[in-house]
Amino acid sequence: MLSDADIVTLPIRSDENSFGNYVFELGRKKSARKNNDNVRKLLTHRINEKGLLKRMLNPVKPSKFFKSYWQDQYLFHSSKKNRSFFTGLHSIKKLKRDLRTHRYQVSDVRLVQNQQYVALGEEKSLLGTYGDEGFDSDEFIAIGGSVVVDDIHRYNKDLNRIWHEFVDLFRFPVTCTSYFTPPGLNTFPTHWDTDDVFVLQVEGIKHWEVYEPVIPDLLEHHKWAKYACDFGEPIFSGTLKPGDLLYIPRGFPHYVYTDKTRPSLHITVGVCIPTWHRCLTSAVERAMLECGQMSDFRQPSPLMLGSKGEKSLEKYFDQLKKELMKQITLSSLYEANKDVLARQEAWGTMLETSYEKNYPVPDPDDRLLRSPGLCFVKKTRQGAVMEFGGRILLFPKKALHCLQTIAQSDSLRATDLPGKLSLTEHLVILRRLLNEGVLIPA
Repeated sequence: MLSDADIVTLPIRSDENSFGNYVFELGRKKSARKNNDNVRKLLTHRINEKGLLKRMLNPVKPSKFFKSYWQDQYLFHSSKKNRSFFTGLHSIKKLKRDLRTHRYQVSDVRLVQNQQYVALGEEKSLLGTYGDEGFDSDEFIAIGGSVVVDDIHRYNKDLNRIWHEFVDLFRFPVTCTSYFTPPGLNTFPTHWDTDDVFVLQVEGIKHWEVYEPVIPDLLEHHKWAKYACDFGEPIFSGTLKPGDLLYIPRGFPHYVYTDKTRPSLHITVGVCIPTWHRCLTSAVERAMLECGQMSDFRQPSPLMLGSKGEKSLEKYFDQLKKELMKQITLSSLYEANKDVLARQEAWGTMLETSYEKNYPVPDPDDRLLRSPGLCFVKKTRQGAVMEFGGRILLFPKKALHCLQTIAQSDSLRATDLPGKLSLTEHLVILRRLLNEGVLIPA
């Protein structure tokens, strides 16, 4: 008899390899360059084992990309021979349909007019905002509104596979976002991103201008809105047509606008590079929590009371510093950043759900709805695996047909489920999926 104990939640693999570097000056010191070269070699080796990005960059070889472009300069690849290379990933027609039927979570949709968000806080467009009753997304687009959908891979099977391949390759947190812009308009002013971005042009034509970075090797808190900059002359000015790819390293400012004749849809895959600054910050924060358990760190500090007793103060400070440094080891560095990267990965994975609910066993005739978002079921040596919302659930092999039916259904009852399991076993599975957020009560 199948019980709840037979269903296992597998851990999400956390990212633990290949840290970036931070040297806030023009150029990089030799030690920083050597460290970055090690990262490049690791990625070059891994990309040779993976096919997706290699096909995207073709004819540029992976070794050439990581040696000459990655983190250093933009790369524009025109797919003149295959304009349909990215066509099947998404479409403007599908985007409009999904907006019209409210398929996306409200938190994933950003509406933009006149280079400003219209859905933050109390600010709304004249038509309201996505999620409001009666909001007409088609009318919003008709009056020149742009639509940004964050984490688009949670709603699109093909983009979800791309997202997973990028995560497997880079071992860094990855984002996936779609941008729809009406003809002759741009979504944002000149700005930079804090992650490396791969732009995939799906439909329409978009003009791009890319500039030299203002802040070399910038950090996550160097947001473009904080700086008034003269970007100078663009180092790249070109047009992206369907099938084209543009790689922009973090910190490279860019300005984008659509062709006047047609709307544009492109997908960006962002790779969030964890720098040494970020990794060490996490390790220090973790170490300070450990130090907080020690009596010496919990004593009153005379630091702000004047200069008397400076020698004794310096001696005491040296003692605290030694204790702090004992807590910062390579092992603690890995542990601290496993937590950070795992949280980032969970933020970027599939549909967000709440796992704190504790539903009772449903009645056999209760109708349940499947939560929006991608749900995958496959057979493995360990059993039947279901992936949903960043979680991986392992079931006994005999539950495979039942899970496949659930993944393909919009609504269902326990009595609708096929397979060799008993009704009681079906109810055990449904209760678990309710608590995991895969199913919700009708």
